[in-house]
Amino acid sequence: MNRSLLLLVLLELTACGKKDDAAPAANASIVGTWNLQSRREQQVVLNGAAGTNADNTVPYANATVTYAADGTYSGLVNGVAFSPGATYALNGTTLTTTFPVIGPVSAQVTELSATRLVLVQTDQNYNNTLRIITTTTATR
Repeated sequence: MNRSLLLLVLLELTACGKKDDAAPAANASIVGTWNLQSRREQQVVLNGAAGTNADNTVPYANATVTYAADGTYSGLVNGVAFSPGATYALNGTTLTTTFPVIGPVSAQVTELSATRLVLVQTDQNYNNTLRIITTTTATR
């Protein structure tokens, strides 16, 4: 279960975002340790497929991620370290993370200030019948 949770956290930390969120502040930096607060997952059924839309929010407990100035990142979930060998690059509002197991994933940072980071990940399943939007909020 810890392995699944760690992979989920890594995937959530990469995002494509909504356009109506606050843009990252010009002087804000992603570098440092962030305390993960919550994860909101919305599932939207597409193309008339069978299924039900869903919207659930789950709080995090004891989860952090640290972005270092050298372009590496690491994290802790319930005291267990994850992401050895992981790297990131922030170019404007695009965050690209690379983890040896899942490779590079590009994302949109929708909010970044001295104390708040919001990432929104948008994915579709393999047959384009379900869109999953995951919003991760972190503070420091």
